[in-house]
Amino acid sequence: MSNSNNLGGRLFMGKRQLTLNLVFGEFIVSLLGSLIIAVTLPIIVFMLGVNCKAFHTADYYQNLAIQTVQKIEGSSQFSKSQIPSDLDYAIFKNGKLQKNNLTHKILKYAAKYQKKAINTSKYRFLAATNKNYKIVIYYQIHTSYNNKKLNYYLAPPEKLLLWLAFILLIISCWLNIHYFARHIKRQLVPVEKAITQIEQKNLNFTSNSSQIMEINQIIASLNTMKKSLKQALMDQWNSESQQRNKITTLSHDLRTPLTVILGNADLLKEESLTTEQRQELTDLTASAEIMEEDLDKLISLSKNRPLILKNEQQKILLCDFMKKVTKEILPLIKLKHLNFEFDNQLDSSNKISVPIELRRVVVNIFSNAVDFCPSNGKINLKLLLKDNILKFVINTNSTDNNCNRLNNKHFGLGLPISNQIIKKYHGNIEFIQVEKSNITQSIINLPIEKTII
Repeated sequence: MSNSNNLGGRLFMGKRQLTLNLVFGEFIVSLLGSLIIAVTLPIIVFMLGVNCKAFHTADYYQNLAIQTVQKIEGSSQFSKSQIPSDLDYAIFKNGKLQKNNLTHKILKYAAKYQKKAINTSKYRFLAATNKNYKIVIYYQIHTSYNNKKLNYYLAPPEKLLLWLAFILLIISCWLNIHYFARHIKRQLVPVEKAITQIEQKNLNFTSNSSQIMEINQIIASLNTMKKSLKQALMDQWNSESQQRNKITTLSHDLRTPLTVILGNADLLKEESLTTEQRQELTDLTASAEIMEEDLDKLISLSKNRPLILKNEQQKILLCDFMKKVTKEILPLIKLKHLNFEFDNQLDSSNKISVPIELRRVVVNIFSNAVDFCPSNGKINLKLLLKDNILKFVINTNSTDNNCNRLNNKHFGLGLPISNQIIKKYHGNIEFIQVEKSNITQSIINLPIEKTII
């Protein structure tokens, strides 16, 4: 990590860099400042409203009631006009109710108060006495508007200001979080661009810097990874290029003697030969032509070009397919004097068609099995259908257990071509060593569709 820190410092030296601690600290300070403003602003609004006489403070009605009581008791003659319109009252004369503007419920408490002068926690009164009159004034301790209509239609000012403070708190939090998130996202843009370029396998890009030191360290690590990956890809490409060149050279070297074989075979056809010799010459020519085609395909594979196979989509009946396969494998069997058995477990009524190019797969795997079968040994080709999967099972019986073939993966030069062909038809090739025996199975699995031709 220290190396990345040093690298990040060298890459982005000369630019003002912030640490994540400082960035988060700025965010906290900004958030606290916004919260203080959100709380202070409603208080300032209320104070301005009081100064402009738009609002009344909570003790306004209490003070007004005290002033009214003093005014009534200090006058020689009581008059209803002495009571401000902002106050509610009940006028008693000799203990009897004369006038009032109270509700029925509050009036009951006012009547009790004019007798005992005891306030409750919910209702507050003051009483003024003038000769035979006793005036009970009802007041509340709460803020209010100077405009009576506003008192009727709106909630009290303190509740509105609390709601205003709450809304300002939400807005300030959202604005700070939104700004902070956008700031961090902008700083992460160089990282996102670098990752995108690497995903697109473009390793020739140049990374931009960020204002945050920790993000610059990530960018520096990505640059180091980019260089390492680029070097690894170059090494891999050079290695594969050398391997392809070797395969191409080998293929061309094999083609020269193969051309000589085919040319001499053509000359021998003009000679006087027995039927058996002519058949062997035909087998020789066919095998050489197949080998020549395999070399062409091997060269295509080495150059990463797709295989171009003749009659690629052509399908033939399985019985005709097996005749072609048998014709190619019989010369291999004769060379090693093998005891060959063909076990066809398919129902003769089944008309199954298979791709003609599968012949190359079967012949290649069978040829490989023959290589590991000793002279005068035994080899068996079994054909069966199980769960809509056509199986070509090749059993070889040798003096050893053929484990070397499985462990060393000595499957022959044509196996890459065989695998490519069989996978195109969603099949696969298996190699199994039968337990407690010297039998090795080579199994070609091909999902098929039963087709009546």
